[in-house]
Order: sequence, then structure tokens, then C-alpha cells
Amino acid sequence: MKPYSSTYQHFQSITSGSGVMSKSTPVSPMVSFTDANKLARNFSNLMMSSRHGSSTLSSVRGYDIERLKILLGAYFVSIDITLSKILSLKECIDDTEEFINIKLASVQNWLIQFELLLAAATFGATMFVVVTRVFGMNLAPGNFGNTLSFNWALIIT
Repeated sequence: MKPYSSTYQHFQSITSGSGVMSKSTPVSPMVSFTDANKLARNFSNLMMSSRHGSSTLSSVRGYDIERLKILLGAYFVSIDITLSKILSLKECIDDTEEFINIKLASVQNWLIQFELLLAAATFGATMFVVVTRVFGMNLAPGNFGNTLSFNWALIIT
């Protein structure tokens, strides 16, 4: 009876008459409160029935097996509830990770577009500087009369 005392105390707070469930009650968005209530009922039935046991050896063995079945059933319900909570949490984490990756890809695309715009603006400014330098050079006076060199400078730039 000793191994069950802490379990009984834990679930006794769940089955208090107020109808309010304890914070330690396993609750999942995928599983209704009825599973937690079944778990609490199984434990309370187990503990209540342990007080009214028979004194014969065969009925005690049968009672122990029945009590073990009830206890295992309650543990399996608790494990199922915990598993469904973990799976829903994993799905939520995966969705959040996917959302963050989409946002990061969007920001990366914006940065690439901005870099391309800056490169085009830099190229345009560089071409303006080159044309200004070509026409701002000190050329010999003989080249000013030659329109061919002026046309070549325009074509090259």
C-alpha cells in the first residue's frame, strides 16, 4: 500500500468536491477533460476499493491483479494525454520554425534587391564620373579642332 500513497495524494486533489481541477492534471488541447476525469476516477476507485478488501488469499491475489489493471489503465491514459500534448507542441514548434524561415527568406530577398539597386546606382555614378574625367582632361589644343576624337570619346563612354 505504501507505493500508492503518494499517487493517491496527488490525485486526491484532482477529485476534490469543488469540481476544480488541479494544476498538475494532464490536459491536452486534443484530449477532452473526460480523459483526465477517467484517470482521477480510476485512481479514486483503486484507493477506495483497497480499503474494503477481502481477507482470503485467493481474493487478495485477484484483487491485486484487478488493482494493477486499474492502475495500468490510469497510467496509460496519462501517457496518452502527455503524448498528445508533446505531439501538438512539436507541431506548433514546426509551424513556428517554418514561419520564421519564410520571414527570413523574405528579408533576404529584400536585401538582394537593395544590393542590386545600389550596384546599379554605383555603376551609373561611375559612368558619370568617367565621362566628366574624359572631357575634363587637359588636351592639346590641336585635338579640339578634331571632331573625330570627340566622337570616339563619346562612343567609348
